[in-house]
Amino acid sequence: MALPKGGLSGMARPGDLVRTQTIIAYDFNTGIEIKRIKFPYSAVSLIAMGPGNDHAAVVAKGATHIRLTDFRKGEFGATVSLEASPTAIAVSENDGYLAAGYADGIVAVWSLEFIGSRIATSEGEAALPTLGGRIRPTSQLSPALQPGSPVTMAILEFSSKGVGKDISSTCLEIMATGFANVPHITLVERSRIKDIIDELELSLTGLTESDGIRVGKMLNAGYVLLCSVGALGSSYVFNARLVNVETGVVEAGRGVICEECRDQDIFDAVNMLVQVLAQ
Repeated sequence: MALPKGGLSGMARPGDLVRTQTIIAYDFNTGIEIKRIKFPYSAVSLIAMGPGNDHAAVVAKGATHIRLTDFRKGEFGATVSLEASPTAIAVSENDGYLAAGYADGIVAVWSLEFIGSRIATSEGEAALPTLGGRIRPTSQLSPALQPGSPVTMAILEFSSKGVGKDISSTCLEIMATGFANVPHITLVERSRIKDIIDELELSLTGLTESDGIRVGKMLNAGYVLLCSVGALGSSYVFNARLVNVETGVVEAGRGVICEECRDQDIFDAVNMLVQVLAQ
C-alpha cells in the first residue's frame, strides 16, 4: 500500500508516499483472512509457505537472506544468510528442509529443526501446531449479511464471561472498526445507542434479545448484534447473534474460537468474526 504522509491533503508527489509492505495469511478453504504482518523491509520478491502452515519463508527484493515469518506470534523469527540474492526458495513437504536457488544454477539446502514447537499426536508422532486450527470459526462460514442488501445495524454489547471488561471493550472497538469497512453496512453511533439505553433504563451489560429489539426499533436499525467473549482455560470463545428488529427473529449466530489465545490474537479473532458475519 502507498499512503501520503500526514494524510491526503492534495496531489501527492512520489516523494510524499509511504510504502507499507504487508504479508497476509488466508484460510485456503474459506478465503477468510487469518493474520497480517507488516514487512518492515523492501518489497517482497519471494515467499514460500512453511515450515508448517503457520510460518513462511520470505525474501525481500535484492536481499541476501531469508526471513522466517511466524504468523502465530505476528513477528519475524530466524534469518538465514545467503551468498547472493536467490531466484527461488522452497520448504520441503515434511518441513525438514529449506532450499534456495540461484541464477547460476546452484541450489543451497538447509535442514530445519524445531525446538519446543512440536506437539504430540494421538499416534505419538510430532506435528506442528496449525495457524488456521488455532483461530477458527465454530459455525457456518457463509456471511450472514450478504453484499447487495444495505442494512443499518447497532452493535449493542460485547459482554464478557471470565475475562476482563477491558478485553470486551477492546473487542467492541475492533468489531466496530471492522464493520465500518463493509460498504453495505451502516453502523449506529455508540453515543446514540447509549442515549436510548439510558432512556429505557436498561444496562449495556446483560441485554436480552427482547431488550435489543426495543432498542433497535428506537434507533430505526434493521438489525442489532449481541456479542460475547468468554474464556475456557487458555482459549477464548467469541460469539455473536444477529437479530432482525422487524421480525424479532435471531437470523444468524456466528462464533470463533482462539486456542492458546494471547492479547495480540484478539484482533485476528474478532476480525474473523466480522468476516463470517459480513463480507
